[in-house]
Amino acid sequence: AEALAKDDSRLLVWQGTALRALIGGMWPVDEDEYLKFVRTAVGRSWDAEDDTVALLHWTAGEYRVRGQWLCASGTVLPDTALVLRFADEAGVVDVEALKQDLRGAGLRDAVFERWLTEAAQTRNLDGQTFLWTGSVADKCAAVLSVRARPADAEWLVDAIGEGHNVRSARNRLFEDPRFVRTSKSLWGLRSWGMEEYTGIADELRQRIEERGGVAKISDLAHELADAFGVKESSVRVYAEAPMFILEAGALRLRGADEPYPVARDVARVRGCYVADGKASYLLAVDKDVIRGSGRPCPQQLAAALGVVPGSPREFAHDRGRLLVTWVDTSGLGPSLGSTRSLVESSGAGLGDWLRLDFDLSSSTVTATKVVGEAEATAEALKRAEELTGLALTGHSGRTVVARALDVPVADVIGALIKRGDAEVARLLPEDAPDVGLSEAISDFAAALGDLDS
Repeated sequence: AEALAKDDSRLLVWQGTALRALIGGMWPVDEDEYLKFVRTAVGRSWDAEDDTVALLHWTAGEYRVRGQWLCASGTVLPDTALVLRFADEAGVVDVEALKQDLRGAGLRDAVFERWLTEAAQTRNLDGQTFLWTGSVADKCAAVLSVRARPADAEWLVDAIGEGHNVRSARNRLFEDPRFVRTSKSLWGLRSWGMEEYTGIADELRQRIEERGGVAKISDLAHELADAFGVKESSVRVYAEAPMFILEAGALRLRGADEPYPVARDVARVRGCYVADGKASYLLAVDKDVIRGSGRPCPQQLAAALGVVPGSPREFAHDRGRLLVTWVDTSGLGPSLGSTRSLVESSGAGLGDWLRLDFDLSSSTVTATKVVGEAEATAEALKRAEELTGLALTGHSGRTVVARALDVPVADVIGALIKRGDAEVARLLPEDAPDVGLSEAISDFAAALGDLDS
């Protein structure tokens, strides 16, 4: 029995030595060759709780299971910190140098690729191995370095394949100095030395200055379309931005002494009324408004609010602030910021109107829900007040509205209809005749008659 025990001990030592020769300093515990060896050595399948397996590991080199890897005593499982030593600035890993280093640590070539992808967090892209850690921007840089040509954010997110939000990824590209826009939608690496696309307005400015201060819009539109893939029609829209002056097909920068002509005729803007330091505007509630998107703002309303190109203004409300802007590099005019919180607080829904009432002295704004279709029994003057934000009860309604539109009273109905406010025009009663004025005129006429006689 003692001799048999000695034989078993010698066999176990021999098996441990053979195992060490097979797996080196580290080896994945679920790899087939290792599992087959264990089954042969102990006569049964591998089990982490099996004492015989544990003894086999001990005789082989005091191995311990660390995650999915079996590591010999004194062996430190390499991690991404080691890989970083063998990666360049773009994250490309020198695989051969890394493999040589890991051989010295006891990692067998047979499981090197598995360790590289699982434990080292790398990915093979078109034959190159990249360190696959860090932010989405780091991974975009790796993908672009392999692609070697620009790509849009959606393509990059798909190539990464980790479910990143495209909009968030695009924001990261804007923030990271490693990237440069090469067109309206494409991104490249700044190290490529490609011309940076800074937006149509800025590209126009640069080219105007390069040409001595004036350039043909037709030439500029064609040049930007070729260079960045933008539409020539878009270039022409931006040429109408306040920062430029377009005269007879020639584009130049607007001078400091050349104010931008702003339309101020409120009478032309549907749902807009300005009087007594206040401005009201009817905003149609649609899906975009509910979602929180900004909206175009009529020039006339912007001017009434004191907003001109390059000078935004904020209006406070119970849930935050409403920003009204007019970017001087845009040919699309002024815009209202998100009114989502105002829609929610007012209870307005699809098909309703949101009446925005701006107080110019306090820089505040309030919002009121105005139903899209009033009931047939709705009192006319009350409905007109809801639509206009004006105090009409007890006053001459047409006179009040005429003053808010800056038109003669005789023209107020025609102005309302022409701009699309036919409902308001229909609701306003005719002004009652001034009895006192009529009597005075009659008395004056009678006096003239007495003089003639």
